[in-house]
Amino acid sequence: MFAAYLAGSLILAFSNTFEIAHSQLNPAMLPSVTSANSSIPVTDYGYVNNIYIGPQINPLEVSTTAYDNYSLYIKTHDEYAKQIFLNGANWLVKNAVSVGNYSILEYHFPWPEYNLKDPWRSGMAQALAIKTLIKAHQVTSDIRYLDAAKKLLNSFFVEVKSGGVTYKTPNDGWWYEEYAGLGGKEPRVLNGMMYSLLGIYDYYRYTNDSKAKFLFDKGISALKENLQSYDYEKYFYSYSDVFRTPSSLSSHNRSVHLLDIIYNVTKDDIFRIYHDRWQDYKIPELVDKAPLIGMNEFGIPEVTYNAVLRGESNPVTVTHFALDSYSNYLISGNETLKQIFLNAANWLVNTAVSHGNYSILAYHFPWAPYNLKPPWQSAMAQGRALQVLIRAHHITGDEKYLDTAKKLLNAFFVEVKDGGVTYKSPNDGWWYELFAGKGGKEPRVLNGMMYALLGIYDYFKYTNDSKARFLFDKGISALKENLSRYEYKGNYSNYDILGTTNPLGYHKLHIKLLGLLYDSTKDGTFESYYDMWSHYVPPAFLHGQVCRLNC
Repeated sequence: MFAAYLAGSLILAFSNTFEIAHSQLNPAMLPSVTSANSSIPVTDYGYVNNIYIGPQINPLEVSTTAYDNYSLYIKTHDEYAKQIFLNGANWLVKNAVSVGNYSILEYHFPWPEYNLKDPWRSGMAQALAIKTLIKAHQVTSDIRYLDAAKKLLNSFFVEVKSGGVTYKTPNDGWWYEEYAGLGGKEPRVLNGMMYSLLGIYDYYRYTNDSKAKFLFDKGISALKENLQSYDYEKYFYSYSDVFRTPSSLSSHNRSVHLLDIIYNVTKDDIFRIYHDRWQDYKIPELVDKAPLIGMNEFGIPEVTYNAVLRGESNPVTVTHFALDSYSNYLISGNETLKQIFLNAANWLVNTAVSHGNYSILAYHFPWAPYNLKPPWQSAMAQGRALQVLIRAHHITGDEKYLDTAKKLLNAFFVEVKDGGVTYKSPNDGWWYELFAGKGGKEPRVLNGMMYALLGIYDYFKYTNDSKARFLFDKGISALKENLSRYEYKGNYSNYDILGTTNPLGYHKLHIKLLGLLYDSTKDGTFESYYDMWSHYVPPAFLHGQVCRLNC
């Protein structure tokens, strides 16, 4: 019975956990990704520039998911990962639209940021599909994968105006466009160009096809000629496109990494010069500082937020990663995913710092937006960890997980001023703080409070512990009393009580979490705010803050 409860809870609450994990300590959201039949990813873009895009299959996401599973298969020999990889490769073969001697992976939805209408295409998607298909041929020897890759390669000979992905100039080489379509803005996105070049180069290395080497050389000429146009000189930083849009932090770091790879391929000093220059960046004030996620040698996520905060352990990110792995394990039965989940659960057990009868998952880096100095703590991290640990206990029976969860729960009885995560009010209930620490700003972040409550409720459902029920009720009282403080005009919500306006993704997250709390409590307050905020009008200044499609 409880297994069904856990599965249902995950399907509802964690459909976009890993995307949230990428951005939890910064109010910027990525699109949520789920799976269609045969493990093909479906990306929900919601609204972009006031146009509803909704759930779509993005060829680039298909290639990325397939290639990631290829890498997992090579590392672990996991047959399930191999099948997901080949499912993606087969989708690419089936959905490539043949146009004479070349083929195109079409995008069947508009992308208003660059004035693109259905259908449009992407040099980056073509190239990453080529990388995936040559790996499928390598694994299976099935010639249809190589045939499909060859026709995708030929699209780079075709200009955008003729249905291809290339801008050709007599003197500057050939530019391979990430966002290509008739009537589009011609953004010439830097990352998309570099990914295209590396996909073409992989094909050349695999096949020794002289046409691929010709395309690579033409593209390298264009990249060398135009790199200076992407240099945000004041900050040693990069622009993402020719319109001089400052790169997001994750996109900038990706550009630095891609330049390093291209230098190692070409040994051309210009790529080393820009790599070294951009590696010593300062962050422009207006940049979306979306953090970059990596893995340490133990398979635990680490987050790079900026040039100073690199490779930091964020307990919230670890819990998101764990719950995402658990959800996929329940769906697939894959033992590798189970072990990944348990590794993360063990990290939580080993990292929790004991303070008598309670424990804290401490943050050991500063967080300037709310004046927090290490160590500080997070109710959201505590609540999400409860959800991880009761699931670890459920599938292993190991009491260490439940013992740790109980001590993490006890932290909700301790006020922030005393090293806990709670603000207690005699009349308004208890507020569980996402960013808690002595000397901090007391932002009372809304999504963090709701996540904390759902974690406490999961623990209560699993253990029937009356203390958890008490904490849940106290928190519900505080949330009901304070919801009005998060109202913004146009049926929209704020991120915290300091008046920080939500990016659209976080507003949608508020709606989802309110729905889950209504399901748990049947309290009309949550239903009312769910309905009101579902009929939102995004503030005008937020338009364009949605993550780029292929970022």
